[in-house]
Amino acid sequence: MARIIGIDLGSWAVKATVLEGGFSRFEVETQRSAPVAQSEGSLPSVQARLEALSALLSDLDTDETCQFGAGFPVNQASMRLVQMPFTDKNQIAQTLEFEVEGLVPYDLEDMSLSHRIVDATGEGSGVLAAMVPKEKLHTHIHQLSDVGADPKSLAIDGDALGVYGDHGTEAVIDIGHSRTIVTVIMDNQATFSRGISIGGWHLTQALRETFGFSEDEAQKRKHSARLATTAVAEWDDEEETQADTSDENLAEISRESQVLLTALAPLLASIRTTLVGFEDSSGSEIDRIKLTGGSSELAGLENLMKVEMGVPVTKLRTGSRDLHAPAGHALSGAHAERAAGIGGSRTMELRQGDFKYRGNMANLRLIVLACAAVVLCGIGVGIGLFAYEHQQASQRLSALDAQLVDAVALASGTDAAELNFESPDDALLALQMKTLETSGLIDLLGPVVSGIPPVVSTLSQLSTALPDPGAARIDVSDLTVTAQAINMKATTEDYDAAANIEAALVENIRFKRARKGDEKKTILGISFTVNIPLEEEAGEEG
Repeated sequence: MARIIGIDLGSWAVKATVLEGGFSRFEVETQRSAPVAQSEGSLPSVQARLEALSALLSDLDTDETCQFGAGFPVNQASMRLVQMPFTDKNQIAQTLEFEVEGLVPYDLEDMSLSHRIVDATGEGSGVLAAMVPKEKLHTHIHQLSDVGADPKSLAIDGDALGVYGDHGTEAVIDIGHSRTIVTVIMDNQATFSRGISIGGWHLTQALRETFGFSEDEAQKRKHSARLATTAVAEWDDEEETQADTSDENLAEISRESQVLLTALAPLLASIRTTLVGFEDSSGSEIDRIKLTGGSSELAGLENLMKVEMGVPVTKLRTGSRDLHAPAGHALSGAHAERAAGIGGSRTMELRQGDFKYRGNMANLRLIVLACAAVVLCGIGVGIGLFAYEHQQASQRLSALDAQLVDAVALASGTDAAELNFESPDDALLALQMKTLETSGLIDLLGPVVSGIPPVVSTLSQLSTALPDPGAARIDVSDLTVTAQAINMKATTEDYDAAANIEAALVENIRFKRARKGDEKKTILGISFTVNIPLEEEAGEEG
């Protein structure tokens, strides 16, 4: 089964949602978090967060078959809603860059541009464009890859929160440790997102600086305090008005709560300005707010947000299985679903173009290099063995050539030093030429010598009866001629050649009783013997 891991590289804790399944049917296997080492008085570094991620992945027992989904910080990106005068997707893709170039103060050659059509009418289309610096995107991907989490899917984290839309116009606000993400969702897709560089850490620092608490003590006091307010949350709709009017909340607000309310004021003002700006530009009003993120668990924050924003505020329920981060897995869950191809969110994908996901290319490259090394070693060994065998064969061939020269020299009465053959056919040809030369001498001696010596005559007829070397090669190694028979031991290329030699001898009336035998396959070809009974009488010579 496939294993998908969604990662939220938070600054208080790194979170992971693990899905298991296949064919678009996945279930949550587990949700885990790992704390990030904190620095006194400052936010943790990226390296500290990556070290926490490495420890978390080790605890999850990941391997090369796991696939990852992750997010890119929205506060390092720029998202703009652009109105285009046409609805054709290809036309939008071809002209969007020119449209965006006049709206932003960036050099688009240095930016990775993604987009998504959020609405289309007869007059044109609303296109959400996202711009991410290529250098920061490259660095982010490689930092994740270095700890074994090369993301198959990478989305802007604010855009990924669009998966949590229900109906109407909603704002999902993720209040984290170091920042807050505000995402507006219309028609179940994110149409606006912004990052605010204020989070729970800033509240902790306010307590630490005011009361002199340590980092740990300030963190504990923050979560034990209650953000009480005597104001009443009212709005005109059918929902019941929810006001925090209990005796406890109307009591004197503690000094710690006052400090927290003061520290929260810039964040609340920035959220309010962001939402009002969206309403003014889009013409749509925010129907409700959903809170998530670790700092959203502060007591009294939900009612405070109702009072400040004037709309219903609820907690985003993601069904977290992590008791250490019950409200902290909204992003990790969204990234896991996107990597698995489920959830229905039309989130923009940053792994495109030069940043396209290639799989485990590093591992594949190592495998290819290892295979290449094995192949090269095999080729080297093969070449060595071939060279050795070739040398041995050359030595054996040289020895056989020397034997052939000696045999021809012995048969022809020529000095072996004077003979030089390039092939066995040359040796046979030389022997046949010597035979013809001897036959010529016999013809010249005919008028002087009465009668032809029987052995010489027999050899002449035998040489003439043998087939042409081009038709069948024959290497004679032993020849015995008597008055009764001729016995010959020879070697040729194959069985067909041996049969051709026998047939050629039989065609000669003198050797019509010729029969071959003892055929054996040797390294030089086919070894065989020929026995030819003779009818004439002749002197014995061997």
